[in-house]
Amino acid sequence: MKVIEVTQGWTRAGVWSLEQLARLTGRRYVAEAQPVCCDLAYPNGPFCTYRSCPSGYTWREWACCYAAGHRVWLCAECTTGSSCWNGSFKCSYYYPSQWTC
Repeated sequence: MKVIEVTQGWTRAGVWSLEQLARLTGRRYVAEAQPVCCDLAYPNGPFCTYRSCPSGYTWREWACCYAAGHRVWLCAECTTGSSCWNGSFKCSYYYPSQWTC
């Protein structure tokens, strides 16, 4: 299965259109938009600058995946918490890795 990486600028309608086109042409493409598996505080922004947080915030990073054969996503947020899952969140960030699950 070929994976098409869809960047942050794509809309849900654009992703839906891409999936429909793939079905109509018989190609087995999987469109991956915002990685729901990240469970980000701000999936639609504000987005952090890579590894850069304002004073008082710490960069917390983790990885996630939808299912076998899909892209592994690297997820991150700037937070005041002691882990990825707590504290006050300033911004979110995600990007596709080179690996699949």
